[in-house]
Amino acid sequence: MTEQIFANNFWGLKDDGFHVLTAKMNNNKKTFDEIKSFYNVRASLHEDFGRKLMKHAKSSIGKEETGTLHSLLACAHQEMEWTAQAHLNLAHKIKIRLEVDLDNFILEQKDKRKLTHTNVEKAHRYKQSSEQYLSKVKEKYESECAKLITMQTQIASVSGREAERMKQRMERTQHEIKVQEQEYRNACIKAADATEGWNKAWKMACDVSRSCPVSI
Repeated sequence: MTEQIFANNFWGLKDDGFHVLTAKMNNNKKTFDEIKSFYNVRASLHEDFGRKLMKHAKSSIGKEETGTLHSLLACAHQEMEWTAQAHLNLAHKIKIRLEVDLDNFILEQKDKRKLTHTNVEKAHRYKQSSEQYLSKVKEKYESECAKLITMQTQIASVSGREAERMKQRMERTQHEIKVQEQEYRNACIKAADATEGWNKAWKMACDVSRSCPVSI
């Protein structure tokens, strides 16, 4: 059975996978912020409730009572204080332990995402510009070739000075074709190099995205 590789599932026409995965990576920042906000609010609620409950637990109820009722009221106060302290302790744990770990995790993912996103976007822009330039050069080369073919067809029907002028134009066109042919070759090499660089950067971006727990 062939191993399923994460990086092999984000390739498509017009680099659609690039837009899908980079959008997902960008959305991760929003998710991280929402998670952090969620626990910040939770810690604040526990702290606020704990303080209010602690204040309420210290209020005087049945201070003058004795015997069993006094014991029951004292027990109720004690249990309320324990409950209040439990909320305060939980708020403290969320702030000191969970929020610190979450902040470190968010910072680590942010740095990783930023570096990867910068590299892959740079490679993507370079590939696009190389492909656009290749298309432009190819169009120019094919246009000159078509022009030469047309003149080769027409020269048989002219003579004299017109034929001489057409021969001169044909020579200039042939020279231009050679120039454009070399330019076309160079553009092909440039586009191939850009595509190779893009493939490497894109695979790395997929691998990094796979390593992020909330990216998949």
